Amino acid sequence: MSTNTQIMQKDAGARINCLDGVRGAAAISVVAGHLTDGFIAVPGVYLFFILSAFLLSSYFFKRSITDTTSIGSLVYFFQRRFFRIFPLFFAIVLSSAIVTSFLSTNLGGIGIPATVTKDQLLDVLLLQSGPEFLWTIPVEVKFYLFLPLIVFVMAKLNVLSRYLGDFSLLVAILVGFLTIEKTQSGVSLLSFLPIFLCGILLHRIHHWYACLCEKYAPTSTQFRQIQSSFKALGLAALLCWAFSMPIVHEAVLQRSIERDVIAKSHAAYSVLFMLLISGVTLGGQGLIRTLFETRLATWLGNISFSLYLVHVGFIRGFDLVLPNQPHIAGVLAVACSLSASTLIYRRFEHPILIHTQAWLKPHQA
Repeated sequence: MSTNTQIMQKDAGARINCLDGVRGAAAISVVAGHLTDGFIAVPGVYLFFILSAFLLSSYFFKRSITDTTSIGSLVYFFQRRFFRIFPLFFAIVLSSAIVTSFLSTNLGGIGIPATVTKDQLLDVLLLQSGPEFLWTIPVEVKFYLFLPLIVFVMAKLNVLSRYLGDFSLLVAILVGFLTIEKTQSGVSLLSFLPIFLCGILLHRIHHWYACLCEKYAPTSTQFRQIQSSFKALGLAALLCWAFSMPIVHEAVLQRSIERDVIAKSHAAYSVLFMLLISGVTLGGQGLIRTLFETRLATWLGNISFSLYLVHVGFIRGFDLVLPNQPHIAGVLAVACSLSASTLIYRRFEHPILIHTQAWLKPHQA
């Protein structure tokens, strides 16, 4: 086995439990954003994208180049993704279409959780469109389709020269952020591809870290310095993210943050979240990892997908019922969203996951 193939098989980006807590933080930031101004929920979505790319790319990078694009490997990967995403997504879309049709004569066609008209229904189910917050699902699924190809090309380049694939990835990210005009609507993968590529780059950073672990003993001064650096960067990234949230920004600086600033900061947020995740996973045990390993954080991470899909419906519902009491409506919406998401996860998502794992046989590398 060649050196490059051995490097390819390092699973430096395997799922780490504390990342459930990071996912939970992303979910809460999205909910908070939709409670105030839906536009400021976008950075939380970026974090979801980077986490997804980081974790899923490990499935392919730990395999040989040939196995990366083998039929068995691809079928298993796409089957797992289908049963993880589509059962709940289809249920939400269909229920939204029914509610939208029912309310069309009463409230002007406002849907709960999302507004999906009869004319839109087929396009939404086929991922050709994504009304309102549902736009993220088609974007992410399109990334799933391109991920094996991206990893395959990187692996081939790394065979030609050890770090050529990694260097090409970095160049692609820089060019993407500088040239691609990102939009906040539509389901174009191209607009968000640099953000996903940052997740893949994060996996490569973990691979390089694994190589350093082989070079330095865990008790050595050099290793501890590297670990401390990641920890400090992760904590700084967490503080910067918190400061960028409008409620914190306004409390500290006594002025609101402009929407345009958030719109133009997708590259900055991507770097910020890469540092945050690296601090959690590579910084060793400490304050930041402990924070994301709490039961509350991991619980929020477990229910994050359900929470993302149902919370807007509760926000809209209580806004209609309590139009003059926004604070009470917000508290009730959050409480009901968390309760409903927990129920959906326990009775719907988790059982599907368990049955899927029992039914599908992993393809061996």
